[in-house]
Amino acid sequence: MTKHVIVSTDLIRTGAQLPAGAFTAIVSANRLEYDFDTRASLLAFVQYDNASERVDFNLRFHWIPVIGDDVFVVWNSGYTTEPLSRFRFPDTGALARPLNGAFVVKVVHRLTP
Repeated sequence: MTKHVIVSTDLIRTGAQLPAGAFTAIVSANRLEYDFDTRASLLAFVQYDNASERVDFNLRFHWIPVIGDDVFVVWNSGYTTEPLSRFRFPDTGALARPLNGAFVVKVVHRLTP
């Protein structure tokens, strides 16, 4: 078995001067990947963007039952962080009111002659 964990984080800060005014954009991206073995892994990704006032989540489980076949279970969801919003993340009420989201199961099977 080859279990391992990968953790990464990125923080990007951009200052801009425009005729309409100045602003600073901050994007934070965080990733955690855990490989159970060579055929199963879990990936969690979270990104925050202050300019669009939102946080996005992505969870993906990948399983290879046999070589050539794949099973993916994916959950995506985005939430507002806008201060005046009634359902603002991280308030628990926001979890039931995502800006967008999807739950997808994808199965790939290789056909051989």
